[in-house]
Amino acid sequence: MDFLIGLVVFIAVAFVLGWVVSSMAKQQREITVQTEPALAVEVIRQHFGSVWWRQVAGPGQLNFRARGLGLGAVLKTKPTLSIDVDQLDASTFSVQVWMSAW
Repeated sequence: MDFLIGLVVFIAVAFVLGWVVSSMAKQQREITVQTEPALAVEVIRQHFGSVWWRQVAGPGQLNFRARGLGLGAVLKTKPTLSIDVDQLDASTFSVQVWMSAW
């Protein structure tokens, strides 16, 4: 009986934790940088151009889809991260990052 209660509590905690992590991953982040936009784009491409991410079509200027196994890898599509780089003024640029598909 104690084992069954422990199992139910474990499943409930795992469900709530998965829901919280999923909602946190879907938030949009905006970062302000003072660099050339070409350099910012190059750094982003180098970081996500690894074995674990591939560039795909999407709503952002840069879009990367995760590769490999992960949450829902068998039944769902892999997450897609979209990135836009916009100029705010002469020396400041905004980098917006959001999860466009999950």
